[in-house]
Amino acid sequence: RPALLLLVAVFLVCLPRAELHDWIGTEGRRVQIASEMVATGDWMVPRLSGQRTFAKPPLHYWLVAASISLFGDGYFAARIPSIVALWLTALLAFGLHRRAFGVGAAWTASLGVVCAPLVVVKFATAEIDPLFACLVASSLWLLAFGVARERRDSMVFAGVVGGLAFLTKGPVYFVFAAGAFFVWW
Repeated sequence: RPALLLLVAVFLVCLPRAELHDWIGTEGRRVQIASEMVATGDWMVPRLSGQRTFAKPPLHYWLVAASISLFGDGYFAARIPSIVALWLTALLAFGLHRRAFGVGAAWTASLGVVCAPLVVVKFATAEIDPLFACLVASSLWLLAFGVARERRDSMVFAGVVGGLAFLTKGPVYFVFAAGAFFVWW
């Protein structure tokens, strides 16, 4: 039940921006690369106007391309991966806080994630940053939870999610991971 309520909250927060019929910033570039993956069937080498581009790792492009394949080539379809990432991050916040602090804290944490001003303004896009932010936050939360509760499974999962963050934006993930390490140390 909390998952469904959080999905509704995420949808309500993201809908105005997700429905915009224009690309913002480098969103068009990201969508074009994903669209070319779908059109050519080559999901291994990102291309923009037929030219190989290795500026960013491929995870984000794969997710946008999969969304375009499933839901069609449109503004909303290209923005679905960021919206789903936000929902999963809010679910994780709910789960981690419920275990440690109770249901009230879980709702406060998860709705705090969903209704944060930057999330409301920027997250319903086909840009790389929303997905990266969700993966980094989730990785660090899982790591902190695992260390605090001495849960190896949570620490391993933090590493897996951190790897996905690395596949989204590259080595910049280690800047965030290093900060967490120094705080813990």
